[in-house]
Amino acid sequence: MKRPEVLVVAGRLAWPIREGYTLRVWHLACELAEGWDVTLLCVAAGQPHESEVPAGIRVVTVPRADDAFATTPAERAAVREKAHHILAERQPQALLVSGG
Repeated sequence: MKRPEVLVVAGRLAWPIREGYTLRVWHLACELAEGWDVTLLCVAAGQPHESEVPAGIRVVTVPRADDAFATTPAERAAVREKAHHILAERQPQALLVSGG
């Protein structure tokens, strides 16, 4: 039986994990992955190594050069564009937006 899919969109920098918001988003994705296939879409200063990502989670990032906390308008636009693409392509059963 195919597991349901959920797209989790993090509204702020979500990688690397370094403070409360990033911990919350990451732990939420991990809990969801116990019963769902999770796509985590986030702005990231770097890409997590595959050994850091539990089974059931696919990380899609909008890259940035630094690890500043706030996202820029261009980064937010890129997240929206990728989210629309993922929604059209994968058609997940659920969407969770974590605005921070």
